[in-house]
Amino acid sequence: GQVAIRVRMDVGSLHESNEERGYAHLLEHLSFRGSAYIPDGEAKRIWQRFGVTFGSDSNALTTPTQTVYKLDLPSATETSLDDTIKLLSGMMRAPAINNEAVRSERGVTMAELRENDGPQSRISDALIGHMMAGTLLADRRPIGTVESLAKAEAGAVSAFHNRWYRPERAVIVVSGDGDPQKFVELIKRHFGDWKGKGANPNEPQTGKLDRSAPEVRNIVEAGQPVGLSLAWVRPWVKRVD
Repeated sequence: GQVAIRVRMDVGSLHESNEERGYAHLLEHLSFRGSAYIPDGEAKRIWQRFGVTFGSDSNALTTPTQTVYKLDLPSATETSLDDTIKLLSGMMRAPAINNEAVRSERGVTMAELRENDGPQSRISDALIGHMMAGTLLADRRPIGTVESLAKAEAGAVSAFHNRWYRPERAVIVVSGDGDPQKFVELIKRHFGDWKGKGANPNEPQTGKLDRSAPEVRNIVEAGQPVGLSLAWVRPWVKRVD
């Protein structure tokens, strides 16, 4: 009776401007808070009604290239599956973006930023910054910055959502105990009439590797074990694995 659902949006921290840093992750929080079919703050109660445990059965992940929403139904019925896909469609199309919600969730994300600011995080940021010097990836942590998050308001977050959250940038996967054709029908029913707002934007210019940057960097963090990282950086080529 288990069914797993994943909605992948082709939007992450690489799609943010300097002023929008952290918005992709902030939007992930806002989408779970409330949306077209979920009153503000009621998401946890609604998912619990379907037997979903918040944080384990339902979760999300934001990276530089994507935001993935995860939901596992431990005992799916025809009704709960239909309602779940409807609710997810509302989260993608019309999350509740208002100043009260944005101010509340930006406080949560800024707390995450502070909690994650440890030696390992600083080493990781320094390594990526060094290995990817000259590219956008070198300075685009999904968590964002204190400066950009502190200024986040509903209008700017809505503009980011309208620009990047579009059906062309979505992949929906349903897997589990059920008829695959019925899964397809449910996705068509609840996502089929989704239209993007305005033209589909171009992919961000991620820059080119700065080959004049130093090849070696020493990173010092007190109390951390000695380590050596060696990387060969080359252009990405798509391969079917």
